[in-house]
Amino acid sequence: MKKIFFAYSDDTEDIGLYKELKQHFTAYARQGFLSIIDKDELFRISGDLEKTNEVLRNSDFAIPLLSIDYLNSNECLKLLDDARASNKPIIPILLRACEWEEVNELKNLQGN
Repeated sequence: MKKIFFAYSDDTEDIGLYKELKQHFTAYARQGFLSIIDKDELFRISGDLEKTNEVLRNSDFAIPLLSIDYLNSNECLKLLDDARASNKPIIPILLRACEWEEVNELKNLQGN
């Protein structure tokens, strides 16, 4: 079973868009093909950011959901750096239009 870690900002619109996107993965999770890891839900349950980073390190893929709020969040960019440092496959998804091409943390992902 592949573990997919979704990272997104705390912006209300981003959370709503994530919930819509998550519906497309839920059937696969129910069939046991993958496990969906939601960083905000995990943090709310455990209250421990270190646990969130541990789960990220144990995931198979990291999917940052990009928006201007994601790019302005130090927490989100730190999770992206942690995923990159763990040599985790990173699959960014553009959630809302923003100038993501100008963000240094994402430039190194282009072409990978």
